[in-house]
Amino acid sequence: MIVTKDSDSSYEIAPILRLFVQPIELLPPPPAELQGEQALLPEYVDPIAGIPKLGRRGETLYVRPVEHLEEGKDASRLEPDDGIFEITRTASDFDNNAPEPPGSFTSRKKRIQVDGEKAGKYKDVRGFRLHQERSCTFWRFNIEVELQDKQQRIAYRINRGPATGFWVPARSTAMNIMFHSCNGFSLSVNTDEFNGPDPMWRDVLNTHQTRPFH
Repeated sequence: MIVTKDSDSSYEIAPILRLFVQPIELLPPPPAELQGEQALLPEYVDPIAGIPKLGRRGETLYVRPVEHLEEGKDASRLEPDDGIFEITRTASDFDNNAPEPPGSFTSRKKRIQVDGEKAGKYKDVRGFRLHQERSCTFWRFNIEVELQDKQQRIAYRINRGPATGFWVPARSTAMNIMFHSCNGFSLSVNTDEFNGPDPMWRDVLNTHQTRPFH
């Protein structure tokens, strides 16, 4: 489901979601133990840095490196380029002149050899209007993904926007879902005191770069 702002949208043609297979290498598990002065590779320090996402206006945004987030400031409601996402993907602070780490999302995506959309194997799903309230329209897409013998990464894009991926489990494999319904803050709470990336969700998303299902 997506929500569109009526004043910024045209509904002559209903939104269309394109669904296709787009495999990507998983990040190998991090070392269980570091020996001596051995340093942890950059791709394991912040695995989700640089991952693209769909912005509110249909633009491509990127997850900001965790070390670029300002301390003591709630950035969750700030628009790019001041929030937890950024319009232009930036390198981490480890070494700006170094090549992209081989295990980073960007490097792994460049090595994609099979892309259903480029091969002409995709499915376009037209959204239907579910509800309209307060100058916003809610759209629903009915999608179906056939499970295979192995887990697979499925990508989608809306109205030719940036592609976003998600994983589906292998056939006959359990799939756990994690979600929260509210951050529990009242209007009187100073959210700057609870600043920074959510450690629980950041850890979950980082783990998903190695094991989408766990």
